Amino acid sequence: MNSIFGSLDDLYLFCQVVDAGSLQQASKRLSVAQSSVSRRLSLLEQRLGIRLLERKGRTLTPTESGSQLFDYLRNDLQHANEVVEHLLSTEQQVQGNLRLLVPFTLYQTKVGAVVEQFMAKYPKVTIDVKLTLEEAYPESDRELVINFHPIRRTDLIARPYFLSQEQVFSSPEYLAKHGTPAKISELEALNWVATQHRLDLAFYDKKDDEASAEKGKETLASIKPKMVINDVKMVERSVESGLGVAVLPVHLVDTKTSTLIPLLTQFKMKPKQAYILYRRREYQPKVLSLFVESLLNSG
Repeated sequence: MNSIFGSLDDLYLFCQVVDAGSLQQASKRLSVAQSSVSRRLSLLEQRLGIRLLERKGRTLTPTESGSQLFDYLRNDLQHANEVVEHLLSTEQQVQGNLRLLVPFTLYQTKVGAVVEQFMAKYPKVTIDVKLTLEEAYPESDRELVINFHPIRRTDLIARPYFLSQEQVFSSPEYLAKHGTPAKISELEALNWVATQHRLDLAFYDKKDDEASAEKGKETLASIKPKMVINDVKMVERSVESGLGVAVLPVHLVDTKTSTLIPLLTQFKMKPKQAYILYRRREYQPKVLSLFVESLLNSG
């Protein structure tokens, strides 16, 4: 739209600068280079023939004319933004691309079904999924990452996803040869298969709650695995073949088809918290917000 004001984008940019109080903060908010913000404001002032902003100390404040223009524009631009948000909130208008980084087994057991349902519901959305056998971290170009470790960073949001309960499992064949352990202290003598080279396991009696475990009422076992594989599904397969015992997520073991036997069921292991991680932004893309809610609603 051509007018004395130039484009509506420049008017919106002016309001964002007034609201943010500085060119630097406005450029971050809009993801526009600070030099570009400054240049466009100067051109807007030239077209209008009036000074809109002035610097007072470290703060950029509107002049009297700038304040009047800001007051006139603010409500109209806010209303326009709300109208657009309403339009985009309908299922037919939700679109965009999502890039996900997800552990392979977690995608198989939980995330994959959510992705399929989400794409069926929002056909204009495209999704790029990268599966990993390692622990996933948000040090990539992916908008959303799922892992089991909280990341204490101010630039990231960590939403609790689900609790993964773990249990020690073995096969009937292995137990027939080596016996079934009755005590935690007997675990260290068994052949272990794991995804890492050392396991420090903590157990607490099922009669105690998790708060008791936090207070130190735990029994510990330090395990050095005989076999290490960086894929939990392959760990499960190795245990099924009779190679030894392993700690496996309960949700991963199909109780209807698996022959694995849970051990020391009188004890419980502290569950692991899965997190949904994504960048902290003032205005999250609608497609990302909807997908996060779909994950959380899936349990």
